[in-house]
Amino acid sequence: MNAPQMINNYKVIKKLGEGKLVDVFLCFKDEEKSVLKVQKQLKSEIKMCDSTYAFIEEISAHKKARHPFIIEMIESFLWEDENHNFRWCIVLEYADGGDLYEKYYHPKRRIQEKQALNWIAQIALALDHLQKVGIKTYDIKPQNIVIVGEKSGGMAKIGDLRYIKEDYFGRSNVTHTNSSLYFPPEKQQNRDSPNLDIWSLGILFYELLTGGEHPFEIQPNSMDYLSRLPRLELRQNQLVRDNFKDLIKLMIEKDISKRLSVSQLLDQPLIVRKIDGFIFEMMFGEQITDIIIQQTGREQAIDQEKQPQEIVQLPNRNRFEEEKIYELIDRIKNDGHGKLADIVKDDKELMERLEKQKDMVHSVEWNASEEVKDREPFGQFLEGGVYYGQMKGRVRDGYGLLYCIDEYNDHSCMKASGSQGLLLKHSALILRIMNGTSMMVKWMLNTYSQELPTGVVKEEISLLDHLKKDFFMAMVSSDTALSNK
Repeated sequence: MNAPQMINNYKVIKKLGEGKLVDVFLCFKDEEKSVLKVQKQLKSEIKMCDSTYAFIEEISAHKKARHPFIIEMIESFLWEDENHNFRWCIVLEYADGGDLYEKYYHPKRRIQEKQALNWIAQIALALDHLQKVGIKTYDIKPQNIVIVGEKSGGMAKIGDLRYIKEDYFGRSNVTHTNSSLYFPPEKQQNRDSPNLDIWSLGILFYELLTGGEHPFEIQPNSMDYLSRLPRLELRQNQLVRDNFKDLIKLMIEKDISKRLSVSQLLDQPLIVRKIDGFIFEMMFGEQITDIIIQQTGREQAIDQEKQPQEIVQLPNRNRFEEEKIYELIDRIKNDGHGKLADIVKDDKELMERLEKQKDMVHSVEWNASEEVKDREPFGQFLEGGVYYGQMKGRVRDGYGLLYCIDEYNDHSCMKASGSQGLLLKHSALILRIMNGTSMMVKWMLNTYSQELPTGVVKEEISLLDHLKKDFFMAMVSSDTALSNK
């Protein structure tokens, strides 16, 4: 079908894709983009009747499925074309972020943990709603999950309810992928289960965290995947943290009786904390927040939050977040310093120590690290690092973590104390990767074998073990403030 100029006040811009029953166009109305699905005119009357039935089913499903994390149907109507044939049209909201396949999976882009968990929690809420209203035709895989509002962080939405078969949402030149890679073992016997989509969502979760790596299959185009699946072991990937891995294992449990249901997934601590964040921070506005509260029954939690407490719960902007610490660890690892990243990651008490410093006066933010001079006995820290910690206004003030590079090109991670942009005493150089045999390496070896110089205190950790891995751990205090250039 050639794109007409106008369809019921919608200006058609270009064709996005098609299926056997439908053409899909990008269109404008009142300066707003939307997606227009137009029923094809088929030669066979029987096939045309089947097509009409599929459109009516999809329209009905969209009306029942209305939810913040399911693509919105703006309207539907019968359109009379130039040959006086009446055809069904469905207008959907435009997903400016595309779908997960074209945006992340195909280019092998890894998603930060916080964002991945956001999207998984959102799709879990959508699946819970669809089950409650009795809709079971959804198909969870990267091509069917779209991102709306990308510039503001993006909401993940189920983009297609799959009534109109072979409809490729919003994308031309579609790459056909092996859908069986998202099927659970019971699909081999053509069995369906209420938690089939949780398996698919678990596969998707793992792929988001690993840049598109499938948790079981290393041959993406293999046609016998389902027959081999019962014998395949879950792949181990260091990019997936233990608590995330534990949740994914429950989602992709091969034994149906042990696999999480949708309601059980929504009760998992990682998901509960994420949904509470949606609610308490009103991330999507008041209307969507109210829908989430009603769906999850979190009214009691909200009431408790409003009650006076002996310990005041600080807003997220005043607190250190574990996800942000792991973003810093990823930054260190991506810079090629896996050992340094592993030691920060293995510091189990780090979050506890950071949390003790939180208060209402300081916000906790990212900040570029500037040059620091005269850091005895360690020399000079150069620009190009990153700081995650307390700020007052636009100035580093308080406590935080500083990842930086010195004049010898050694990479360090500091527990930094500061005031109005100045590094103060008790700033702690906790880790450094040494590049070569400098005087500082010898000095640190001496501190291990002899008494530490004044102002240097060893942490409660085996220094010998770290020296064997070419880095050290020590705490250094200085009686003078250090100027920040």
